[in-house]
Amino acid sequence: MPIDPTTIFRCPKCAAEVVFDSDSALCRNETCRLAYPIFRGIPEMLLDHSQELSEADWTRRIAAAK
Repeated sequence: MPIDPTTIFRCPKCAAEVVFDSDSALCRNETCRLAYPIFRGIPEMLLDHSQELSEADWTRRIAAAK
């Protein structure tokens, strides 16, 4: 049975769920708004590798990832 990655991965900063788009794992917490890169199919869930998104960019990417 395949494992749903959204049940495993959490934002290391705030522990919120993440959703995935083609480039990143996106923290669903609107206060945090971090994006973690995906490298060779593996999310790099490290704060040092994260990027804080603007509110507009975060909103657009979260809506597209659903």
